Amino acid sequence: MNPFSLLFSAARRFYDRDGDHLAASLAYYTPFALTPLILVSVTVLSAVFGSAYTVHVFKVWGEILGPDLITFLADAIGTLRQDGGPLRVPVIGSLFFFGMIVLAFNLITSGFHHLWDVPHTGIRGWLRKIWRSVVFIFVLQVYLMVVMAADGLLVSSAGGALPLLPSAVAFVATVWLFYLMYRFLPPSPHSRRASFVGAVVASVLLLLAKNLIAFYIGNAAVPKLYDAAGLIAALLIWIYAAAAIIYFGASVVHEYDAKRGLTPPETV
Repeated sequence: MNPFSLLFSAARRFYDRDGDHLAASLAYYTPFALTPLILVSVTVLSAVFGSAYTVHVFKVWGEILGPDLITFLADAIGTLRQDGGPLRVPVIGSLFFFGMIVLAFNLITSGFHHLWDVPHTGIRGWLRKIWRSVVFIFVLQVYLMVVMAADGLLVSSAGGALPLLPSAVAFVATVWLFYLMYRFLPPSPHSRRASFVGAVVASVLLLLAKNLIAFYIGNAAVPKLYDAAGLIAALLIWIYAAAAIIYFGASVVHEYDAKRGLTPPETV
């Protein structure tokens, strides 16, 4: 299969199916879900690996966002944790944050279906998406546990002899995260091989984009340009870029199976 033809077809599908609009829609809802999702993950992983190591790993993973954004998210998580102690968590607030997390994953799935021309069947398909989004939250926690354990084991065993090992581990972890999204979130996914190819393409694009976006935000002085809302604007830029890359990878998934003559996903 010609990789250039595959990428061209994927780019055309991404454009024809309004992939940029899908990414903008996801970027609008994600900030409401990001902080509680990180809080849930930190809480769960801290019980397994300890609070200090978990926070350290999350800060290392978030270095591409820049120190200001890391501080911004850490302060938001700290405020949410302080205001919602184990005996004082407002039921309505908890349901709201959990609903925003599920809604964000539902939007990702809906974007996949739109790019893949998968029609919906009403309330039944909607309930299936909600169920898979809820289960994916738990799958994500297991995934993070495995990645953190592998990262700690490989980096400690290398003893600094392989300076590129952390970056390699992060890249492989990103590939598998995207693969899980393409395979698990949609009720009717594409083939495993197509999902893996799309995950690799999306991971490479994210690796290239993170330096470009960091350069743009640093030189455009986005946080200073928008004053108090500057960090939120910078966060939205990161989320939009990541969402666009995820949806472009989904387009690659569809076109890969299409060029192999495989049947697209059925109605959900």
